[in-house]
Amino acid sequence: MEAKIIEQSGRGNEYLTRYASPLQLLERLREHAGRSNNLPDYESMSRLIQLIKDESLDEDDVPVKQLLTEIENFQQGTANKNDFLIRVLGHVEEYGARVEDLHLSQELEQLTQKLQVRANELTEKANLPAIDFAEIPPANKSDGEQDSFELFAAEFLEGLGYVIEEGPSRGADGGRDLIVLEPLSGIFSTQNRRWLVSCKHKAHSGRSVGVRDESDIGDRVNQHQCDGFMAFYSTLPSSGLEKKLRELQNHQKRPIPVEVFHKARIERLLLSEDRLQPVFARYFRRSYKKHQEQAIRLNFELETLVINHERERRSEEAARRLDASKLLRAKRDYERKQKLAEKQRDLRLAQLAEE
Repeated sequence: MEAKIIEQSGRGNEYLTRYASPLQLLERLREHAGRSNNLPDYESMSRLIQLIKDESLDEDDVPVKQLLTEIENFQQGTANKNDFLIRVLGHVEEYGARVEDLHLSQELEQLTQKLQVRANELTEKANLPAIDFAEIPPANKSDGEQDSFELFAAEFLEGLGYVIEEGPSRGADGGRDLIVLEPLSGIFSTQNRRWLVSCKHKAHSGRSVGVRDESDIGDRVNQHQCDGFMAFYSTLPSSGLEKKLRELQNHQKRPIPVEVFHKARIERLLLSEDRLQPVFARYFRRSYKKHQEQAIRLNFELETLVINHERERRSEEAARRLDASKLLRAKRDYERKQKLAEKQRDLRLAQLAEE
């Protein structure tokens, strides 16, 4: 393929005409843009040249011939200056769509998919349990803190909306640690379901709560005139106790409602419920601080993913439009936002360390 290029020299209005391939013509156009300090066009020509050299595009697909035809028409007076610029920009825009279809959009789509997978991983990681129940003192020592787990249970349930009717007390309790009311709203009135709460704190030993730990559940519920039984454990119920609780719920003559708050369920609620954050912070100081630190770091990673994706999207748009200045702005904005995110992360971590 042969085409003409007309280049204005430094000596008045003389024009130099010569034959060249599309690649050579692009290189001459780049030189001319460079001498004119036209950075956007210089970058555009550079990208075209690189794509041809990388064999991402066929040399004959580059619209150099159309551009030269417009230049010739302009020189011969068949088109005014405004028409010439509009037509040239139209060819560039047409080529930009080809770049998007052939190269850049595929890369951005793949990047978007990778970022989404990473974001899902980070979100799932943020919800992992991070609470050490052994931070609450054991209940079998007379050190003045043996009621801590029951007090925690009372504040936890109150935070969920239960009403504490009878709180923790020392001495014989008749097999109950707490009695709480659950408001049940009907169409015309509101009733309360009374729960007998049994607290078992075995986190220090790691043992499950067994059948022997929960004897005569039905009799205890009846004795305190409650409607249901609520287990509140810092570990898990044993398989035998789980079977016993199911039998209570499915009893033919008098089924007893059962609600179980075990270690995993309590953790999940403490980590996800905003209304329980004060309880979380008060009773699990180390775990709460560790969780906050983890949240700060994970939020920074998520924010970084968003910043990276924005940079890639804007870079593609700049390349599609062959706009080098927009490409540079995207890079500068990315660097500024990244530094700001890092500064905010470090500040939050420093504030957390001082608390």
